[in-house]
Amino acid sequence: MLRLACLALVAVLATGCTVADTGPPAAPEETEEVIDDEPDGESDAAAQDASARIAVCVDTGTQARADYRPCEDERRGYAWYFYAGDATVPAVGERADGGTYEDPGDDELTKASPQGGPGAETAIETPSEWVEVCVAKPSRRRVVNNFCEDRQGGYGWYYIAIDGRVPPVGERADNGAFRFYGGDSYRARESGGDAADAAIGYEETVEE
Repeated sequence: MLRLACLALVAVLATGCTVADTGPPAAPEETEEVIDDEPDGESDAAAQDASARIAVCVDTGTQARADYRPCEDERRGYAWYFYAGDATVPAVGERADGGTYEDPGDDELTKASPQGGPGAETAIETPSEWVEVCVAKPSRRRVVNNFCEDRQGGYGWYYIAIDGRVPPVGERADNGAFRFYGGDSYRARESGGDAADAAIGYEETVEE
């Protein structure tokens, strides 16, 4: 038996058979690490800025940005001009370019500071509570609400901030706007007075 084992070993050595060397196990394949340098929510904020709309008033003859009052009172020769929130807004007196006269039809509009600048950064707050009165155009003489409720030509709602003053029927309305910037609005008593006092239902809302 020992002789047979020795002969088998000799045969293996003679043929040069070796055990295959597979080497060390392969290292796992490396994948490129993706680093997100953008803070969470930054892309959403950028998208919000781009979708925001900032309204300015321009002189249609010169295309220069004007104060808001001519547009808010719908004076001839002035028009609203709109920018996206990620655009550059001109300062008052500078030429308005890069926007559009097309009204987005959205009440949630923002005004821009007089010095202009990057859209979202130049935005200023507008009141969130208003008193609405019906007035004749272009005199802004206050009339009873029926003229506006029935959508009669030549009349429109005029919005006065809740800390302003409402004229009685028959007198001229000032320091308001034909454009509604969004928020809550209340009808006014015909006698007028301080807006907060003249606003129908406002006191009940405050108490709640």
